[in-house]
Amino acid sequence: MNDLFDKADEIFIAKACLEPKQKARRQFGVGDLYRILTDPKAELDPQLTQDLFAVPHLRESFRALRRRLAVHDVPAMAAASDGGLNSRIFEGGRLRLVPARSGGFTYAIFELETQQGSLTLMLAHPDGTIVRRSLPQADDLGEVMLVLDPANSEDEELLRLLSDPLCEGGLFESSAD
Repeated sequence: MNDLFDKADEIFIAKACLEPKQKARRQFGVGDLYRILTDPKAELDPQLTQDLFAVPHLRESFRALRRRLAVHDVPAMAAASDGGLNSRIFEGGRLRLVPARSGGFTYAIFELETQQGSLTLMLAHPDGTIVRRSLPQADDLGEVMLVLDPANSEDEELLRLLSDPLCEGGLFESSAD
């Protein structure tokens, strides 16, 4: 009987030596989530991005913090649309996507009722994509305009998320200028 246990030990040890070492998973806190929401220059940790959509309690913490910190919350619109959007109405404002008459550009126009300093746009898609962009100051009418070039990969990704009804996010006071 000892030979059977010894053989099992040998197999277990051999298997443990051959398997790739599991890298210790980093724990993320509120500070990490806060930086994602407010600092467009903060580097996105790939593990955090993956965990935001795979770990239910982290996803809910992120949503709750997003809603609490947002100057303007931009909710998903899945119930209202099944196709691409060219406008969104959210509490405190509206977004319109307007194709330029030439050049293939698209104007993303945010019409805000109130504006408080520099803002960061953060959008998150259920597929795990997160996009952040610093916005220019609003004009006297409360409008902020971005000129998006679909030939630019970053602009193309932002345009995809802005027009996707499943995408959610918000406008946040920027922590870094």
